[in-house]
Amino acid sequence: MKLRLRFLFVALAFLWTAPTFLAQDQSIPVSLVQLIATPEKFDGKVVTVRGYLEYVGARHDISAHFLYLNREDAENQLGNAVLVVASEQMRRDEEKINRMYVTVIGTSHTVRASNGSSATAIKDVQSCTVWSDPKRPKGEPGDTP
Repeated sequence: MKLRLRFLFVALAFLWTAPTFLAQDQSIPVSLVQLIATPEKFDGKVVTVRGYLEYVGARHDISAHFLYLNREDAENQLGNAVLVVASEQMRRDEEKINRMYVTVIGTSHTVRASNGSSATAIKDVQSCTVWSDPKRPKGEPGDTP
């Protein structure tokens, strides 16, 4: 009887918390424009977003990864970007993903300043994969799916 009660308790506890765990693994597809324009809508949520990734900094210096709307915004430092806190896998793949259009899955975090401005970062990156190479854009002749 005690074994059945323990099993029942464990089963109920799992069923009670399972939706929370399952919801954390599901990401929300969002455009980078949406994330920049309305960061509060996605604060604390796992998102899937595409953009142009650029690593800024030196190997042994302060460095950062930024996800820009496009390559021109990065090259001209137009600021249309969010910070990406690189995962260990991103650091290992840095040469493959730097200056590429990528798909990032991670948790969006927004910090508001006292002056009303905000900064958005994608943390706890689950995945960062190359989506398109700017030297050979998707949809051009010779591009293989």
